[in-house]
Formats: sequence, C-alpha cells, structure tokens
Amino acid sequence: MNIVDMMLALRRLILAIAGALSWLGPTLARWTVGWIFVLSGWGKLHNLERVIGYFGELASRMPSCRRHSSPGSSSSTARSC
Repeated sequence: MNIVDMMLALRRLILAIAGALSWLGPTLARWTVGWIFVLSGWGKLHNLERVIGYFGELASRMPSCRRHSSPGSSSSTARSC
C-alpha cells in the first residue's frame, strides 16, 4: 500500500467519523441554550418577589411609557420612551 492509498483511506475514515457525529454539534448547542434558560427561569421562580418588584420599579421610573399602552392614545402624539 503506497502513501496515497493510505491518505485516501485515512480521509475516508475521518469523513465517516465526522458524518456519524454530525448530530453532536447542534445537540450540544441546544442543551447549552436550554440549560441557560433553565437556570435563568429557576432564579426568577425562586426570587419571584424580587422580579415583581423589579418590574414595578420599571413602571414607576417611566410613568410616561404606561400612557402609550392605554386605549385611545394617539400614536402621533406619543413620545418615545
């Protein structure tokens, strides 16, 4: 067996392994994003009073923004927040 045949055999082996593991990259990405969402949601779930307080704080800091969501407000007179 000469060197060219060995290189072609190695290439076929590498491509076969890469083809068999092509599912691994997307799966790891999905697991990583899922884990981040789980940790984020877990923190919000166990600190619910703090999260509610934060959103209440946001509303009191920008009272003009609440006016835009009220019915009957004209978009031409509404200021951006």
